[in-house]
Amino acid sequence: MWATVGKEDYGNFLTCNVREFGSDPTGEGAETQCWCEVRPQYIPNICADEGADCLCNGRVIFGQKYAEHAAHDADDSHEGQRPENAIDATTEPWTVNDANKTGHIACASYNFEDVDPQPHKEKQCYCDELK
Repeated sequence: MWATVGKEDYGNFLTCNVREFGSDPTGEGAETQCWCEVRPQYIPNICADEGADCLCNGRVIFGQKYAEHAAHDADDSHEGQRPENAIDATTEPWTVNDANKTGHIACASYNFEDVDPQPHKEKQCYCDELK
C-alpha cells in the first residue's frame, strides 16, 4: 500500500515537499514524489427514458431526449439528432424533482407536478446526485 497525502489545488502551483503538504506520508523522511490528477467534470447521467423508472438519490431532471438542429426534419424523425446530456438538456424547457427520500422516481410528467417541458417530444430523465 502506498503512503499518500493529498491536497487540492485551484490554479496555484505546488512545491512537492513536506512543508507544502503538511506531513510526510512515509513518516520516515524517505524520498517522495508528487502526482497530479485533474478532477473530472461532473455531468448528471441519463437514468431513464420517459415512462421508465429512474434510480437516483438526488435531483431528477426531466427534459428533452433529442437535440434540436437547425436542419430540422419536417417529419419529426430522429435521423441526425443525438441524445442529450443533462447540461445540454437544460438549455431547453425542463423541470426537476427531488428523489432523495425514495431513491427512485418514474420518469413521467405526473412526478413533476404534471409539467410537460417538451410537449409532443420524447423526453428522458437525468440523475444529479450532487445537486
